[in-house]
Amino acid sequence: MIYCDLDETLIARWQAVIPNEFVAKLTGMPVCRPPVGESGWEIVAFPSGRKLLVRRRPSALEFLAALRQLGSVKLLTDATQQYAETMNAAFGLGFEPSAIIGREQLDAAGELGQAHSPVDPEGILIENEDPYGEFRVARWRKGWYLGLRSSEQLIYVPRYDGDDSDRLAAEMPKHVAAVAALILSDDSKCGHQA
Repeated sequence: MIYCDLDETLIARWQAVIPNEFVAKLTGMPVCRPPVGESGWEIVAFPSGRKLLVRRRPSALEFLAALRQLGSVKLLTDATQQYAETMNAAFGLGFEPSAIIGREQLDAAGELGQAHSPVDPEGILIENEDPYGEFRVARWRKGWYLGLRSSEQLIYVPRYDGDDSDRLAAEMPKHVAAVAALILSDDSKCGHQA
């Protein structure tokens, strides 16, 4: 099974670094203005009334289609289930609700601690690379939840921050080939035919 991250992998959410005049005066930086009306950015409303400015990665649907040619794909995110389902619907990512694993499932597994049974130790996790090389608790939680046995099962794609350039489009063949190679190596270990 292939598991794909949501934020900064398939979509970008706009967040103000300098949100108001007070912070602007403290930092000496200008207030961040949302890219309303710019190509690709959409206001996504939640049932609660909350609204976010979000953009789908230009190559997201093509990437998901390529992954789905290789096997079943689920969405695995540290965001809430409602957030993931709302983004899935807003951007036509094509995941059934049962194929979306959100923070609630990760939290429930965490509460079990050592009693948690790995969900898919043979799984492959697609994550965005971190530009600062930081240890990310959310990424660790996902790997622990699945029970991944090797760092090779973690495929890093370029991080997407919502700009017009999309490095994944150019690098897609390399990443899809890496996933395919993992699937083939796993099948050969299990005696399955590719």
